Amino acid sequence: MADHRDKSADSRVIGLVPRNEIIGRSNMGGLLNYDPYLMPRSERFFKAI
Repeated sequence: MADHRDKSADSRVIGLVPRNEIIGRSNMGGLLNYDPYLMPRSERFFKAI
């Protein structure tokens, strides 16, 4: 949702993606956040979802 949270849309607005429309799969996820309290634990980085 980036820094434009009020102008962004996600599944709550658009709806879920139908399974037959999914053409790939995610191998990893990431998050950029400068607040150390909200940072995910580093041991979870680059792990299979």
